[in-house]
Amino acid sequence: MVIFGSPTTIVSELVKEALLRCFCNTCRSAPTLDRNKSQPMILKPLVRTRPPRRTGMLMATEVRCKEQSKGGLKYELVLADPCMDSPLRKPSTSPPKSISAEDIEKKLKEAEERRLSLEAMKLNQLNEKLSRLAEVNQKKEGLTEEFQESTRQNYEKKIEAFKENREAHIKSIQEKQREHVSRVEEVRKSLDAQTQEMLASIQKKIENANEAREAQIAALQERLRNHDKHIADVRKQLEDLVDEKREKIQKKLDTAQENRAAIYRELQTKLQEKVGRVVAVGGDTALLLSA
Repeated sequence: MVIFGSPTTIVSELVKEALLRCFCNTCRSAPTLDRNKSQPMILKPLVRTRPPRRTGMLMATEVRCKEQSKGGLKYELVLADPCMDSPLRKPSTSPPKSISAEDIEKKLKEAEERRLSLEAMKLNQLNEKLSRLAEVNQKKEGLTEEFQESTRQNYEKKIEAFKENREAHIKSIQEKQREHVSRVEEVRKSLDAQTQEMLASIQKKIENANEAREAQIAALQERLRNHDKHIADVRKQLEDLVDEKREKIQKKLDTAQENRAAIYRELQTKLQEKVGRVVAVGGDTALLLSA
């Protein structure tokens, strides 16, 4: 295969070809067949480049192959040392041209025209940019105005809807309030009627209760007289029993007083013994702390 191009292209193509090359051509043909079954074959166009110009140095390349491991190959690309000798320039044989004042003036005019045309072109480009910016700003302002107008309209619509809803809500509240007031008035009237009826019934009940109370009082007075007589008899019996019980209770109180005094003396003795033990323990603790 012949490769044309720069030294870098030659080196990359040689390395690529060396890596893809196989002696038996079996490791490359099988994947190609498998790939052709699933995907269509794409033919890449062959890129041809011009050979490099000869500058007096010769390029020599050499590819070395070594088997580093079983089934593995190593390729080395060796380039010759470049020659740094530059070719000699041939002296020009054309006679020097004489430049006149007219030529200089003409060139100056052409340069001035080019400068003016360049400035005009820059001004045109600047004007175009400014016009585009003005159009963009105008569109932006138009969009802003449209957005503001649409926002204002939406806001006004929302305000109108809010006012309508508010008025409807107020009307509904007023209607409910009137209904509530009417119901309250009806309830008040019914309560007044019920109150009058209850007062009449209560008055009647009070009168009946007074009559019954007077009859009960008379009966109670009779019963109280009989009861007083019975109480006088019972009191006499109770006084006798009380005198007897008083003597028994006095004896029990005297016995309890003696028992309590004995218990008090015993508790006082135990308390004194306990206080003595506590004082002794406190003294030992103070001695230990001072030590």
